[in-house]
Amino acid sequence: MSTLYYILSLMFVVNCLLLMVAILMQKKRAQGAATLGTSPGAPTHYERHKGRSREGKLEKYTKIMGVLFFVFAIIISFIR
Repeated sequence: MSTLYYILSLMFVVNCLLLMVAILMQKKRAQGAATLGTSPGAPTHYERHKGRSREGKLEKYTKIMGVLFFVFAIIISFIR
């Protein structure tokens, strides 16, 4: 097999490990009691500044690594 296959496979494994770490580091979302004090359409302070927080960054990195996971999987399947 080609060197490109091995390089992409290594990048795929590293991406998988980082994706697992990013998912496990995220906090669980509270789904009931947290929304009792606000109206449904009003953004809270956390929602407005979510991108700057650690949780917002982890969510963004998780989405990016999820997309990379599928891209690597498709490319590796075509090379093989």
